[in-house]
Amino acid sequence: MDATNLKARLQKLFMMRMNEGYFAEVQEQEDGSYLFIQKHCPIIEAASVCNGICRNELELFQSVLGDHVSVERVEYLLSGGSRCAYRITEI
Repeated sequence: MDATNLKARLQKLFMMRMNEGYFAEVQEQEDGSYLFIQKHCPIIEAASVCNGICRNELELFQSVLGDHVSVERVEYLLSGGSRCAYRITEI
């Protein structure tokens, strides 16, 4: 997968999440990875009682971004973080 294709997929994910109320942001990192940030979670109450929702979120991201990327949660609202953030790396 080339960087242009990954950027396009990240843009698709960004638009999906913005339309769902997550206030997303994509930041390109110096090492070539990306940080996908969700500054707001409209379903935090449901997620706090059903952690499967967040696991499904990771699966959704992987599905949209493809098999040649690693999706790693690096910040998590339900663990006391101020947002949910994911490091996206081509593999």
